[in-house]
Amino acid sequence: MLLFKRVFTVSFFTLISRILGFVRDIMIAHHFGTGPVADAFFAAFKLPNVFRRMFAEGAMQSAFIPLYAGLLTKEGEDNAAAFSRRVLFYLSLTLLVVTVLVTGFAREVTLILAPGFDQKPEVWSMATTYTQIMMPYLIFMAWLSIFTGVLNTHGYFRYGAIAPIFLNLAFVLALLLFPQHPDAMMMAWAVTLSGVVQLVYALWGMQRHGHGLWGRGAGRPCGDSLRRFLRLFWPAALGAGVYQINILVDMMFASTLPDGAISYLYYADRFHQLPLGIVAVALSTALLPMFSSLLKADRYDEAITLQHEGFRLGFALMIPAAAALVGLADLIMRGTLKHGEFTNEAALASARALQMYALALPAYAVIKIMSAACFARENTKTPVYVALMGIVLNVILCFALIDTLHHAGIALATALSTWVQAFAFMQVGKRQYNLPVWGFGLRYLMAPLAASALMLGVLYGVRLGLPALALAHPVTMLLVCTAVGGGVYAVTYSVLCPDVVRSLKKRLQERKERKRLAAS
Repeated sequence: MLLFKRVFTVSFFTLISRILGFVRDIMIAHHFGTGPVADAFFAAFKLPNVFRRMFAEGAMQSAFIPLYAGLLTKEGEDNAAAFSRRVLFYLSLTLLVVTVLVTGFAREVTLILAPGFDQKPEVWSMATTYTQIMMPYLIFMAWLSIFTGVLNTHGYFRYGAIAPIFLNLAFVLALLLFPQHPDAMMMAWAVTLSGVVQLVYALWGMQRHGHGLWGRGAGRPCGDSLRRFLRLFWPAALGAGVYQINILVDMMFASTLPDGAISYLYYADRFHQLPLGIVAVALSTALLPMFSSLLKADRYDEAITLQHEGFRLGFALMIPAAAALVGLADLIMRGTLKHGEFTNEAALASARALQMYALALPAYAVIKIMSAACFARENTKTPVYVALMGIVLNVILCFALIDTLHHAGIALATALSTWVQAFAFMQVGKRQYNLPVWGFGLRYLMAPLAASALMLGVLYGVRLGLPALALAHPVTMLLVCTAVGGGVYAVTYSVLCPDVVRSLKKRLQERKERKRLAAS
């Protein structure tokens, strides 16, 4: 029940953030479509975003939380706070150097990440300027990651989940206040300013719950823990940031295609990120501190049981999400983004990329859960090896598929490499931790597959029976398909896995009873 509650907390606020993100993307699509300004901004935004996910979020959460949880459990909050202070100092120093270097050499860095821009000087110039404006965002996110890591370990997950909402609000406000601005300068400044707001919000959460980095005393020296952190940090950055690195690889290849390819992949990734953030990332965020606390207390059987529960929940949600995105990709793009500068051709091109990306959603659930299990055991080498394999394979597949499938081939390459990583992780769990590959129960994989297949069949029938509605009113058709498809999946899964439904009902009843007793 605790896992479900914490995943729900992260998922709920992530959903709100994603909804605001869709509002933002609709506004960006309306203003800039898939033209050179959009390509320049999306390319520039990738750089601070990737660094943030790798260093400030990925590596920090993966390397910091297990060590912080161990110190908190064994030595108390003052020593854990002393450790946090030292980590904050070294991380800030490192990222300050990175920010200064990237800002100073933004033109060269932009060309490395988007080599096709050397044939598009105007796009190259805009991307360089946007990069310079947005890079300080990385430092703010480094501080934010420390604060949210501490709060997550103490069970306060909502602050880290709410913080990204401020980024999307900043985008929306910038586009509302400067609707006639010819370039994306206002959006670049919105990114940096939102970093300040997110940081202040997390700091308020720390003070509110009495978990300031300064603790109640000086704390003991934490040299050993700091050295362990530094050994874990860099491998964790690569292991946790493999998805972001693959997105960078995608952008590098897309920059060599005609204008619009980067934007097609961006819009597809945004919809793909919805279930990824709500389910896979939420699972990882909730599981890592729980794994760490259980393993530090030598409660290994409970940790394995928790991992199996994570797999069941991940497959039950990610498999139907993948099926729905594949079956409804064109309706999603035409119904949400097709207006203003975003044409019907752009919608269909983005839909093809979304279908390819969506194929990998269940694999991401496996990767996130297994990564959390490895990081909780302070094992960062395994995720690094798997990540390197995935990145190399992604590059090879991009070369193989880009000529025939163009931007959709780039997305398919990422999906295929992600599945290879997921299978590699399952084998690692079997070999290193004696975890049976299907230990979570094969039925909990087959049930969502069967229910999703039936859902797709029903959706195909609905679209076949109402072709005029799909063509003239894609939003209405999308709502109809979502309601029908969701209902079919829920009923079918309930029939195939009644124990899951009974368990969920029991937990909800227990929660209501606890609230009733607390109120009385």
